[in-house]
Amino acid sequence: DVEVPENAERMENNVPPFRHLRFAEAVGRCLQLLSDYRASSEVVTTRLHCHLPCRAIGANTTFIPKLVSDRRFDGLIGLNDEEFLDVRNRVGMLIHEVFECVRSGAELETLQKRWRELTNGFVSQAKERVAAAAETSSELQIEALESVYSAEENKQVQLALCFDDRLLERVPPLLQSIVTNTNSEICIHALTRNVTADEANDLVAGFKNIVLKQIVMDDELFANDVDLPGHVTVSTFDRLILPEYLPNIDRLVYIDIDTILNGDIFELYNHELSVAGFAARTAPNARTSTLVNRFERTIRIQEYDANNAKKFRTLLAAQPDILNPYCNAGVLVMSLDRLRELDFTTKTMAFVQKYGFEDQEAINMFLQGSYVDLGMEWNAQPYHDHFDTAKLVHWAGGNKPWNKNRSIRKSELWLKHCEHEEPVA
Repeated sequence: DVEVPENAERMENNVPPFRHLRFAEAVGRCLQLLSDYRASSEVVTTRLHCHLPCRAIGANTTFIPKLVSDRRFDGLIGLNDEEFLDVRNRVGMLIHEVFECVRSGAELETLQKRWRELTNGFVSQAKERVAAAAETSSELQIEALESVYSAEENKQVQLALCFDDRLLERVPPLLQSIVTNTNSEICIHALTRNVTADEANDLVAGFKNIVLKQIVMDDELFANDVDLPGHVTVSTFDRLILPEYLPNIDRLVYIDIDTILNGDIFELYNHELSVAGFAARTAPNARTSTLVNRFERTIRIQEYDANNAKKFRTLLAAQPDILNPYCNAGVLVMSLDRLRELDFTTKTMAFVQKYGFEDQEAINMFLQGSYVDLGMEWNAQPYHDHFDTAKLVHWAGGNKPWNKNRSIRKSELWLKHCEHEEPVA
């Protein structure tokens, strides 16, 4: 497991699997290997599990991690001998005390209590470091309001769609599914890229209960320099600026283009909202670590150095609770008035521009779990959910219902709205 510079002497360590050796022989081999490492002039390795034992036994070791921003290395890279000795002594003390507790036959509750006693000081120090970072992120905290967001009397549904020329021909099935299932008037705010006015107007030609207002985004936000998966367009970020581009609108529904309605959109439009002015579905594949893992992905993609990665993680740890529920941003109901109060656009755009977040990550970082869950009913996802009926179906991910090179789950729900001679009035 030890890497060496070119032309350097490589230590021979082809030891048979230890599970196939007699215990005494296995121990002897291990001790001899450790002695050889310690006697080496230098051990150069990219592997943490090699570096730490070698340094612990006093070998001259150089650690060259393949990814310096790896969270396993926080606090280990750049330590001098005195600092490393301090870390080793603290860890050794903890291990010794826990083993002694186990050897004494202590019950689990006693063991846990002893662990809390031993680590209380270290936890306090960590909290102090995080508290210092919290000063730069306190504006993210959302204070609860006494006001309740209730249904509006206006029967016209305000709907936002964000798409470019790549998805232009995918919009009509969505519109057809909407008008098939509602008697309400629909005002569509279409944030478009590379779509002409004629092309936009043609989308609603023949639909008597739909009005379309186009907002041309060709030269706005992220015109370039955005690294996205192949099935995602830059238009996905446009949802972050809806509060600013629609200053006279409060209640608004946003829907991704890869969706179909089987229920009345007016019901969705009047859904209960959180104190942050949001309703969305908790991601069906969410874990408590979802947002944390997204952050780690951002660190890798943005190629943070070790120092910036550590600062970034400290900043994230200062948030109210980054282990809060994580929502899917493909179907949203929003109070734009409330989001303007909370400076939603400025904060989410800062996450994107400064840290390289994708839009869904930025929204979740802003919300910190403060949203009303729409449930599967209003955001059923064929590749995550099993359902017979749903009021809204969303093909999240790369498997789209218009993909013709493979069988797509529930694609028949989309296909039945694809061609119509006379649009429903």
